[in-house]
Amino acid sequence: MKKAAFLISVSFFFLLIIWPGASHAIPIVEQSGVQFYNNLFKGLVAQVDVSVYAPGSHDGLSLPADLSLGENDYLYLYSIKNLDSTFTKALTQFTINRPVSPVEVVVSDLSPVQGSSYGVTSNSISFSLSLGYGFSTDLFIGSPFGPDLQRASIISVTIGGAGPVMLYAPSIPVPEPTTLLLLGVGLVGVGVWRRYARS
Repeated sequence: MKKAAFLISVSFFFLLIIWPGASHAIPIVEQSGVQFYNNLFKGLVAQVDVSVYAPGSHDGLSLPADLSLGENDYLYLYSIKNLDSTFTKALTQFTINRPVSPVEVVVSDLSPVQGSSYGVTSNSISFSLSLGYGFSTDLFIGSPFGPDLQRASIISVTIGGAGPVMLYAPSIPVPEPTTLLLLGVGLVGVGVWRRYARS
């Protein structure tokens, strides 16, 4: 019994060390064909595809030159298409709620930089658009926070708001590798102490 507990502690320790650098599925989270409808006329306004990539797992993607990601940053990619055939007007803004509780979400970088904002006071992440009917664009967020569903909305020139709908966005604090290492060392120490304390 003591030997089994010791082996489990050691195994867990190595898992914690290896896990942060482990290769993850690419992407780790996806949403396809999420549709935004006009709040007033109920017509289809836009469609969004979301892909979230784990830190270090976005090699091979064509990223904007102005996007700077840290080694612990998740990459959030939003592909937006204007489908507003009712009014055929441009989409002007894409906004995602940014939760502040229990821990304030951090954003490392946004792209495109021009027209984008990371609102500390507004509790939102916003992108200014000039996206005509039938056209698509990609928006990027880098954040050390993991994905969870948050409210998102789109604004059009004529019809005002569309949505909100729930999209994956930076939400969940992720422990740094050093924190995991300390936890693993502590667990091994407890396992060793229990083994020798009972013998």
